[in-house]
Amino acid sequence: YTVDTKFNQALKDLLKNKIKKIKLYTEDYIDFLSPDTDPKFKTKMYEKIVELSLPSNHKIKWFDVKRSFTTEFMSQILLEKNYNCVFHNEADKRINTTPINVDKHADGIDVVGIKSQGETFNFVVCEVKASKDNNIPCSSSASLLDDIKKSSTPNSKRLQREILQYMKNIGSVNTQTTEQTVKFLSELLVVESSENKLFESIIFYPFLIRDNNEIINNGNLNDFQDFKKEELSDIQLTGIIWSFNENIDDFCINLYDEAIGTLNNDH
Repeated sequence: YTVDTKFNQALKDLLKNKIKKIKLYTEDYIDFLSPDTDPKFKTKMYEKIVELSLPSNHKIKWFDVKRSFTTEFMSQILLEKNYNCVFHNEADKRINTTPINVDKHADGIDVVGIKSQGETFNFVVCEVKASKDNNIPCSSSASLLDDIKKSSTPNSKRLQREILQYMKNIGSVNTQTTEQTVKFLSELLVVESSENKLFESIIFYPFLIRDNNEIINNGNLNDFQDFKKEELSDIQLTGIIWSFNENIDDFCINLYDEAIGTLNNDH
């Protein structure tokens, strides 16, 4: 397990860019209007689209969609930066949310992607939790472990459906890399999981975002104390704790709002 404390302005900018790539904000609905539409009306129309596409504030910040999306984007940034993972926008649940579903958390496994080294591919399964709990282990540790176990049981349809969905979503992207990825995913779906070949090609990342000085000051990694090696020996697993000294709820929600707040100016 690793501890990463870095969250500088450059990483904040990367995170804001992730948020601004959500298609609700990048699809040009203005193109649907007549070419001779008044520019002032177009501006008002765009402002209305952004307003309707912004997730509603939840009275309990723990359940806020902006918090959820931001923490999941945080996991992607670190996995991209330090673990050679790739997350195709075409298959990203947050990037492709719709106006109807903007107030809903992403279904299924939190974050899925591809890890590639040369011609070797792995399917990435990342479950994300964030906690400012003073206790170590925090209350989210048990649910994080439960999420990993749900996806790592033999013949898990939950996992296989994620692989199928990912393959479907990137299948329309015609590049050599995506063709290789689709081939890898299709072969992954038909291997005999009883022979453990499925899990040989999957890496699990339980990802815990924490606001607790004890983790940094004393290197306390007991949030993962119940992730027993003997119980998880059949899978490849790397646990990650990203600990930084900010209120997680406010940080995530405010950063999301800041990112969207710049859209009207950018537009």
